[in-house]
Amino acid sequence: SLMAGLIETLPAQEDAIRFLIDQDRWGDHKTYGRARNLTLLLSKGCRTIVMDDDVICAAVESPHRKPGLQFGQLGREVAFYQDEQDMLARTQRADFDPLGGHAQCLGLNLGQAIAKLNNGQAVAPQDLAGANSAYLSLWSADSPVLVTQSGTVGDPGTPGTEWILTLDPASSKRLTEFPGGVEGALVSRSYWLGQPRPTFTKMSVISQVSGLDNTQLLPPYFPVFRGEDYLFGAMTEFMHPHAAVLEYDWNVPHLPLEQRRGAANPSPMGGKGKININRYFTDRTSYQEGISAEKRLQALASLVANLSEMSDRALNSLFRREVAEEQASGLIQLGSYLQDGSIRAPVWQDWLQQSANNLSAATHVPAKVPDIATLPDSLSEEQVLATLRELCAGYAAALSGWEQICAAAAEVTRVFLDREHLSS
Repeated sequence: SLMAGLIETLPAQEDAIRFLIDQDRWGDHKTYGRARNLTLLLSKGCRTIVMDDDVICAAVESPHRKPGLQFGQLGREVAFYQDEQDMLARTQRADFDPLGGHAQCLGLNLGQAIAKLNNGQAVAPQDLAGANSAYLSLWSADSPVLVTQSGTVGDPGTPGTEWILTLDPASSKRLTEFPGGVEGALVSRSYWLGQPRPTFTKMSVISQVSGLDNTQLLPPYFPVFRGEDYLFGAMTEFMHPHAAVLEYDWNVPHLPLEQRRGAANPSPMGGKGKININRYFTDRTSYQEGISAEKRLQALASLVANLSEMSDRALNSLFRREVAEEQASGLIQLGSYLQDGSIRAPVWQDWLQQSANNLSAATHVPAKVPDIATLPDSLSEEQVLATLRELCAGYAAALSGWEQICAAAAEVTRVFLDREHLSS
């Protein structure tokens, strides 16, 4: 009904509307982004809280809570549990629910949010320890809090668990002391994954429960595949470069119904075919003040349209540059772990060393599009690039028409709600 109402109101935008929300358009693809586009269209003008379908609507206190605030620390900390029962026994439920928790600061400005989280106290010097000065230079008391996030207790939501081998020092120490050993931690998938104190940052990432200030103009999600949340974060940063993202220091239980197990001996990093598409947008973000979100949205549409028109050679060049930058970042990170003097289990140390060797070797070989691990083996490079251009063309049109589609959705939804109210 929503889609029919939008198409009737905006017939010239039918292709864009169907690209964003039509289930028939995407067949058997994973459509997490489509679900969130429906959320944005059905809640225009409201603060919105989005929940995964396998979370429990309860808030859990951080098991490693610290006083104060932090600014710009990106990495979440992790604690490890033997299984779900061990996790439930060693965590404590908060006296509020995630809906009220997210709504506490969602839509406020940075000054108001700090005052609310800090009980009216000013920011203390210790709150700025390790702060990202680049972020601080872009914020003011008036910076809006457009996205809120919370941590997770339970299943991390990621396909693999090998990322626990490249964590911050506090989390790595917990992994070293875990009674089940490294292999047990890799297999269990029962973790706390979150922040020890409320954290303000610039880029939203994956969160099983997210708050979106949909009173502002936010970008649409890419409707299919994974990574849609990271892309949304990059595009929100592009459109609102002086805004803030708040990750609370409490968590939500994420307990999928199906049994998930991690691999006790995951393969080392291969170093091939991994790109960060979000960087394509963040590298091109203008931080000059005074440019409206509407103008920035059209600039986003132009960037995506450019991708849809690039030749195979140009797309390959862009791909190889992105892969090279990811490889360089990975080598720096692995090198810091290997040289920090920590005593690790042999399986852990070997994984780090072999990953570093693989990345180093991969830097000497030009990256190839078919090497991307998530692509079907049957697709040739030409087919992949042709599909990329087709998807970018559809998304560019959707971005270009998004403001108009949102305005129409607000009216269509109001009619729905009025009709429901009268019938009840």
